[in-house]
Amino acid sequence: MHVATGVYRIIRPPEKLVFTWSWEDDPKKIDTAVTIDFRDAGSSTEVLLTHEFFPDMAARYSYKKGWSGCLDKLETLFSM
Repeated sequence: MHVATGVYRIIRPPEKLVFTWSWEDDPKKIDTAVTIDFRDAGSSTEVLLTHEFFPDMAARYSYKKGWSGCLDKLETLFSM
């Protein structure tokens, strides 16, 4: 099991959420930053997710893969 920890930096409903992210079991405890912007697109909402400050390209790729899978599942859920 993986446990993520972090601190909310900005909570601005309904437009923005910013928080730090690190893995609890990571010996380096490197904090990355996640920003999620929600934009009104008429009958839907556009979600722009930015995750930054990775320690290396391998971590960047791993997070991209994880977020893509998560967002694909979310899109499938809301299209039902």
